[in-house]
Amino acid sequence: MRKAIRTAFSIYSAIPVKNGEWTGDGMAYVLPAMPLIGVVIGAVYVILLLLMDALHMGFLFRGCVLTAVPILITGGIHLDGFMDVSDAVHSYGTREERLAIMKDPHVGAFAIMDTCLYLVVYAGVCSELTSGLMPAAFFVFVLSRALSALAAATFPKAKKNGMLHSVAEQVPGRAVGMIGAEVLASILLALILGAFAGVFAAALLMVLAAVLMYVIYFFVMLGLFDGTTGDLAGWFLQLTELVMILVLVVVSRM
Repeated sequence: MRKAIRTAFSIYSAIPVKNGEWTGDGMAYVLPAMPLIGVVIGAVYVILLLLMDALHMGFLFRGCVLTAVPILITGGIHLDGFMDVSDAVHSYGTREERLAIMKDPHVGAFAIMDTCLYLVVYAGVCSELTSGLMPAAFFVFVLSRALSALAAATFPKAKKNGMLHSVAEQVPGRAVGMIGAEVLASILLALILGAFAGVFAAALLMVLAAVLMYVIYFFVMLGLFDGTTGDLAGWFLQLTELVMILVLVVVSRM
């Protein structure tokens, strides 16, 4: 499992690691190790928010800093997928044309516009996070990655090549069970800690929003691409993070 953790961090984060292995156990259990990157992001979120609270930093600054955290830690790998899917969806082309657009390294106008809009909304939502919401918000990054890993392991693939296909084809059944356990554990811990923090209803709806996004991801994936890809996995992860934080903040204010 240590090999898989190193490999997961070498693929899905910008954190420098040594001896990441793209074969054998390093790849077989890389998807179950993916939520650990969410643990790192969540921990940095909690530390930075408490620090900014102690320094009485303004809401705009807080929102911008918290928006930058997952991008810096992941190296923007998931945001890159979000941008590629934005261009592909707005092309209104055939399945083959959409897949070709996602493979193209060039960035189109729709990717830029959608990403700017995404980051503005994300920063605005993060600016409303409080220390009381952190016990539940911590699991936004863990659950989104656990669900993304589960989809990568179980959803049909749109292509017979690419990073996602090469990762998923090496995942054994035992690893899929581990991912499912991680999803359930993330949900239960988010609800338990949310209850202790006095935001159980917000945490519950946050979790339900993540499940809804998973269902939407399945139908979008089948309807537009006949399968999932690494870019679609990134698109799902980014949108799920935003929706979960948004629901958590809005419901907690009601």
